[in-house]
Amino acid sequence: MSATGRLVKIGKAVPDYPGKDALAEALRPVLGPLARNMANGMLQRLLGFWVVWHTYGGVHEIVAAGLMARGTVYRQRNEFLEVFGVNVEDFMPATAAAMAVESKAPAPAAMRRKAGA
Repeated sequence: MSATGRLVKIGKAVPDYPGKDALAEALRPVLGPLARNMANGMLQRLLGFWVVWHTYGGVHEIVAAGLMARGTVYRQRNEFLEVFGVNVEDFMPATAAAMAVESKAPAPAAMRRKAGA
């Protein structure tokens, strides 16, 4: 479970108490921009993972290319499912199919060899 999911569960578990709404309103100007910044960063990271997933073709190809460790790929997949409510394989299938036809990215190691030559 991601940090966002844990915070949502904590927020739902907090019982109603006198002044809860006043406290929320007082904290909103401080926490609102922080939450938006965190959400934007998460959105960019997860959509970037979606692009990498469909460019390279899945777990084994991402790991073989040296982009991420296997555990990192599975954590990203789980977080993607939690945030978007759909598996990374099933998100925007028409766009993903077009990406698969257009490009098969070279492994980063090969790119580094070319740059060093």
